[in-house]
This record gives sequence, C-alpha cells and structure tokens, in this order.
Amino acid sequence: MKPQTIRKEVFLPHPPEDVWLALTDPQALAEWMMPNNFEPVVGRKFRFHVDPMPGPYPGGSECEVLEVDAPRRNAQRERSRTFTARWWMTAGCWSGRAT
Repeated sequence: MKPQTIRKEVFLPHPPEDVWLALTDPQALAEWMMPNNFEPVVGRKFRFHVDPMPGPYPGGSECEVLEVDAPRRNAQRERSRTFTARWWMTAGCWSGRAT
C-alpha cells in the first residue's frame, strides 16, 4: 500500500515575526502544540513530548530542523511510528505535509 500524502496550508494574518515566535520559541510552541526541546538551529534534533497512548503512537515524535531563515522560513521533519511530516513557515504562511 502506497502511503497517502496530506497537505495543509494556512495563511496567518500576522507579521512574520509573530508567527516565527509561535513556531520557534519552545515555550510558545508548547502552549499550542506539545512540550518540546526545540531550538531553531539547522541539523538540531529535537522531540515533541507527550504521554504514551494506546495503539501505535509511542508518545512524542523525533524531529530535525531542516532549514532556518529568521523570520521568513523555518522547516522541520517529524517522524513517529505512524507518519513522517514536514512542516514549514514562509513569511507568515504555515504549511505542512504528512505521509
């Protein structure tokens, strides 16, 4: 079975600097997503932390920063047992793709 791809784009009507903060500050990111140890440094591996859940989700995701160009572009890859996701922000537009 070939993996499905889900693509989502969202325009955030805020200055890129505000969106950048929400996506790259670990505490701000934890407020709307999950606790994490994120740092906006290319090559940095980080983790989203959650309690383990029943089923295939082990609790958290291993991630890596792929690209940083503050405050215009931030790209990451996230991997769990059930999916691989890439998400990025370009000048206030947040996008993501999961397979």
